[in-house]
Amino acid sequence: MYKSSSLTIGSSNFYHLWQERQHSKPIDRLIWFLEFLEMPAELTDDQEELQRLLAAFHPDLAPHDRFWKQLVQTIQQAFPQNSLDQAGLRNRQVHQLRYLISTQQAQYIRRHFRDPGMTDRQALARYLKGRFYTLWDRGRLHQKLSLVEGKRSYPDNQASVNLKVLYRQRVEFILDSQGRFLNILDPEGSTEAGIINGASFNYGGFCRHKDLDIAPIGRHDPRFRRKKLRGYRSPSKKRWGSDDRSFWSTQGPYSQAGRSLAGLVKDQARDFRRLVRKS
Repeated sequence: MYKSSSLTIGSSNFYHLWQERQHSKPIDRLIWFLEFLEMPAELTDDQEELQRLLAAFHPDLAPHDRFWKQLVQTIQQAFPQNSLDQAGLRNRQVHQLRYLISTQQAQYIRRHFRDPGMTDRQALARYLKGRFYTLWDRGRLHQKLSLVEGKRSYPDNQASVNLKVLYRQRVEFILDSQGRFLNILDPEGSTEAGIINGASFNYGGFCRHKDLDIAPIGRHDPRFRRKKLRGYRSPSKKRWGSDDRSFWSTQGPYSQAGRSLAGLVKDQARDFRRLVRKS
């Protein structure tokens, strides 16, 4: 069911209902939110379902809105250390919610900052002008490719150097070499690269990133993504030695034209900073 814009997540009416529940148990508040959203037991790549879910969010709900911090605090309280990766319907819904939030936030950028003819990259740079964002995480885990008998294969058969942009430690944007957002769910068209290397909203921040954002992936990722991920691997993080599959290797399968993937991402980050300054 599509909700009226006056009662969508981020609207004033929604905030009133959300604030009424601030003194309830975090897990009860979270269950109420999932039911308000009508979050399915399992996300799929069905575009009609995605449109229904996105319609539950107010079109002006921005990545910098205070609601996201409140939601993160609720999730951290509802799921103590090392509990989100345990079996359970709510655990799976909360984990998969990260992908939906990233899609909603990318759509906000497209709707409010992307003029005709602009790329997602240019729109994001316009949004981040004057805001504090970080590029220190080079997105090693968002650079997956398939290696079969030494032969490399990129998602969608298109080589890319993907850039990870982090805002407020929670909001994550992944851009491919063509300047397009990579998201696991995308109303503008699902791609193999987006499903495999796409963004996900972060619940854990620096302190709980592993147990809230990484550990649940193995058990709770959507089935359609797990199927696509078969055979794809991220570069290793080993910096020294003879590991040619390293993120830092200049000769291995993750390198391009004698440059390490880490070095290529550094170049992308430099160019993006310049674009933000010029926006």
